[in-house]
Amino acid sequence: MIDKLRPGLVDWKKYSNKLNSRIHIVQNCNYVVDICKDKLNAKLIGIGGVDIVDGRTTLVLGLVWQLCKLYWEERVGVINEEKLVAWAN
Repeated sequence: MIDKLRPGLVDWKKYSNKLNSRIHIVQNCNYVVDICKDKLNAKLIGIGGVDIVDGRTTLVLGLVWQLCKLYWEERVGVINEEKLVAWAN
């Protein structure tokens, strides 16, 4: 999804396709969080790859919300949070 949002941002050499190993899955998810924080400037607090793998709903939804917000800001400019919530609902 991040690669669709901003093509070329993901360094696929850092991705591990060994998806039968929890360690590799967590590493992939940590990479996602790092990209969101460092390159997309998403405001993520207290989330790591383990949270995504373990399905911590609140934290995962926070990440998804930030990606939705970035998506809409790139298409229509800075958007009022109220309008974004109305769109999401």
